[in-house]
Amino acid sequence: MSIFLTVLDYLGAVMLLIGTAFLLIGSIGVLTLKDLYSRMHAAAKPQWLSVFLIALGTALMMRTWQWAAAALLIVILQTVSAPIGSHLMARAAYRNGEYDPDSLVADALDPEPEQEHFES
Repeated sequence: MSIFLTVLDYLGAVMLLIGTAFLLIGSIGVLTLKDLYSRMHAAAKPQWLSVFLIALGTALMMRTWQWAAAALLIVILQTVSAPIGSHLMARAAYRNGEYDPDSLVADALDPEPEQEHFES
């Protein structure tokens, strides 16, 4: 049984390291990308995966139902709140005009859409 617990500890440590690596990659993306929408993408996408991996690694290393329940609650709250926060930031940036209109392929929120986007 001791070998099984050791394997769980190593697996949990690997999950923690991979999760922190994704956080680091997302942070570098937020600092280096040039426009708002790219930075938001770099902040939101790796964030969920890193939170999931860190919660899973912690639950594997602690091995109690309380830690597993807390990890599950953290992942559920992150799954619900991250897209909502990103959407609100994108809407606020669009309404304030803090984006590059030339970087958009199609502007679905434009009240007067150009015809060339809808022609085949």
